[in-house]
Amino acid sequence: ISGGTPNASYLGTILIYGVDFSSGTLWFDKLKIADGGAFDWSGGTLQANECRVVPSASLKISGAAEKYLAYGVITNAGTVTWSGTGGITGGNGAQIDNTGLWEATGDAPLYYNNSGNYVVFNNHPAGILRKRTGTGTTHFHPNYNGWQLNNYGLIDVQSGVLLFEQGSKNLNDGGCVTGTGRVRSVGGTLTLTGTTTLGAG
Repeated sequence: ISGGTPNASYLGTILIYGVDFSSGTLWFDKLKIADGGAFDWSGGTLQANECRVVPSASLKISGAAEKYLAYGVITNAGTVTWSGTGGITGGNGAQIDNTGLWEATGDAPLYYNNSGNYVVFNNHPAGILRKRTGTGTTHFHPNYNGWQLNNYGLIDVQSGVLLFEQGSKNLNDGGCVTGTGRVRSVGGTLTLTGTTTLGAG
């Protein structure tokens, strides 16, 4: 899909087996990436109440173009791989609910566009937020205090730095931080609840 504004908002849940989305605006109610399916997102705007990645499916975010999550939820129980230099900008209370693997292989940032409620990354108990490669910094950007983190799962930094700036960062009971890279928190509010395990690294 390149350009235009495909509108599937009235169709309920759209089942996807393979889609390449590179520009324009994709507007839908609910999208489900099917078992074994893949959704490649290299540019453009997602306007969705929910984009669901099932356990055997994948969402690939790549390229130099900025990606915009206008609102709604990306619910990942499968594998998200985020490569390239293009950032992800969220707004209007958009959120990421991760119970699978969200893996960054570059140093691109997460932005907030100062529109509507803050955007949130929820890393749930089974979730893994991993920075696998990239010797620089992947950061939750400080613009307007926009990206918030709630971690209950595993934060695994194998290379470079994962930087959380401004906003609120909540490390909740049962979470774990590990890896040979570094996790940094600068500004904002860091809240520790219960026990967070610091692993080898």
